[in-house]
Amino acid sequence: MGRVALVTGAAHGIGRACAFRLAEIETEFSLVDRDEEGLLETATDLMKRAGRQPLQFVSDVTQPQEVHRVVAQTVQHFGRIDILVNCAGGADTKLPRPIDEMPLEAWDAQVDLNLRSVFVFCREVVPIMRAGKYGRIVNISSAAGRSTGRTKLLPYTAAKAGVLGLTRELARQVAPDGITVNAVCPGRILSGARAEESWNQLSAQEKEETLHSIPAGRLGRPEEIAAAVAFLASEEASYITGACLDVNGGALML
Repeated sequence: MGRVALVTGAAHGIGRACAFRLAEIETEFSLVDRDEEGLLETATDLMKRAGRQPLQFVSDVTQPQEVHRVVAQTVQHFGRIDILVNCAGGADTKLPRPIDEMPLEAWDAQVDLNLRSVFVFCREVVPIMRAGKYGRIVNISSAAGRSTGRTKLLPYTAAKAGVLGLTRELARQVAPDGITVNAVCPGRILSGARAEESWNQLSAQEKEETLHSIPAGRLGRPEEIAAAVAFLASEEASYITGACLDVNGGALML
């Protein structure tokens, strides 16, 4: 109880749901996103629902100097960081699929957003957690990182697989310091306006085929990902580290 959490990608979808769920365990917050309007909406709702007044940072999570500022000001305000949830990311579905048509700058942008941001935040936060001999880091990967993605996008799939490798290796490094590092791999989630738009653009047959491929028979909700994150971020999960928790309705079983 009384923990301090830093949640990236908090303006919408999974990141926003994670903030609301973590608020149930008496958590104070720093919320990070590049969408100022969405971030303010999350912060306002968090204040109404849970009486929490979070710090808000409109920041580019791929820029080390911005990440340093966010972490430094969070520690200055709260005195520590106990929980880091790396939710920032996403796939640019407008990119070409074939490797020979993929621009290098587009590859770099997707890898920076989905993998580099996780590394940079972990690098900044781990020394703070080490000093307190306690920490919970939860990284949002994807079912694409476990196998392949429905988007068929090379950089997104590669970056999300990289998040899993980073999670395992960092978990080994920091376990002696009382810090756990785990990943959650969502399947098809209606996580916001873009996801809903993408779903609505499918034909009736495509929707039927998608739902048929999911044993649960439906798409997931952001709150279901947040529940997994909240458990891994809790004190009860103290003996779980380096793990990947699949939340996909049974669509991928490894």
